[in-house]
Amino acid sequence: MFQRQGFSPEEMIGLIACGHTIGGVRSSDHPDIVPPGTDPEVPNFELFDSTPRQFDSAVVTEFLEGKSVNALVTTPNVTLQADRRIFESDGGATMRRLADPEVFNSTCGSLLERMLDLVPAGVNLEEVSLLAVKASDALLTIERGQLVFKVALRLLQPIGTSVNSKRVVTLLWCDRYGSAKGCDGHAKSSLPASKAADQPDVSPVTMRMGYYFAHYRFVVPINPDESISQFWFTVDEADGTTPTTYDNNGNAYPVDQDNVLYVAEKGSVSLSGTTSTSRAFHLVSAVRSSVSPSQVYMSVFDSAMPKYEAPLNQDITMSLNTSIPAAAGYVFYSGHIEDFGAQLTVDMHATIDGTTYTADYMQTYSLDTTIPYTPPTTVTQVDVSPPGSQKNSAALSLSRNFIIMDIGLGLGLLALYLGLLVL
Repeated sequence: MFQRQGFSPEEMIGLIACGHTIGGVRSSDHPDIVPPGTDPEVPNFELFDSTPRQFDSAVVTEFLEGKSVNALVTTPNVTLQADRRIFESDGGATMRRLADPEVFNSTCGSLLERMLDLVPAGVNLEEVSLLAVKASDALLTIERGQLVFKVALRLLQPIGTSVNSKRVVTLLWCDRYGSAKGCDGHAKSSLPASKAADQPDVSPVTMRMGYYFAHYRFVVPINPDESISQFWFTVDEADGTTPTTYDNNGNAYPVDQDNVLYVAEKGSVSLSGTTSTSRAFHLVSAVRSSVSPSQVYMSVFDSAMPKYEAPLNQDITMSLNTSIPAAAGYVFYSGHIEDFGAQLTVDMHATIDGTTYTADYMQTYSLDTTIPYTPPTTVTQVDVSPPGSQKNSAALSLSRNFIIMDIGLGLGLLALYLGLLVL
């Protein structure tokens, strides 16, 4: 990936070191790297170096001295020690050179300027604007034998103010099947399974803008006979004002299908082959037991591979896995792939009566026991109508389009190169 943009292996090391002189990794984003704490409302945050507010060479010198606090170096899971592999990829020669503060600053200045100059001529980077409200991480899946829907709502909070402890954030949704299909007669609702607020200095970008984030994460049980077709949110500040509805501009957010699901809980990954970067993935999908698919397969893709080989991009047939008992109205299929990269994503497909259904752009960095389990919350029936017709929706899809870069036209390219940098 770096070579395609004109950077050498040594310059890749420099860009990662320059990017990781600030920021860190949050447990809420990568629980497989930074374990959550005892309080689910306070995410753990591990910095890349001991001077998070200074653009300096500490991330380099601490690594060379064996004193690194960088979670991508120190995590017990060798597979996830991405920075360690990069920093050691040339025997540490580049890192030893970057330990000189003057060399570090001049190198970073040159490399970051070159990176930003990759933006095509005629493209103007505008001022960064934040989405005041963002829905993300929407997923219909099976956990511990139960069909669940998971989604998060992120709200902007001015620095210097506290999150309203009386605020009530509610998830509402419509059934896909049954007597209340499309919210005919009633909808369903639930409160968050967890709440969390970032520290104001978690990102130098948002801190400079004067904001931090409050997160409301939902895990709701879904009746397989009713399923879910669309959802939206309400936020009541409990201050006498009318609650605010966030419904994708009146269209509601659609759940486009439920015939095939990605089931990360049943998947696994292990080191394999002769190199420490080769990983064997066992991936699992769930297909409704009431349908008869003519084909179940997965499309796997990884854009970050060593030795500049072509990206991993292929379809793999999945087989019915009878060793996993059917659950929640679904049967399970599994497939295997070996990957040398670090950013494997997968689309799960099932072709049913000539139509192919897809759960697309599923992430593989959390599989099996690395996924913290959150019990589903209580469901309440409410007499409200859906905010709009999903047929007319220009909505964000359940998976791929929920991944929106909201802090960054200017830093979007930086995030592409610097992997797990938390902004």
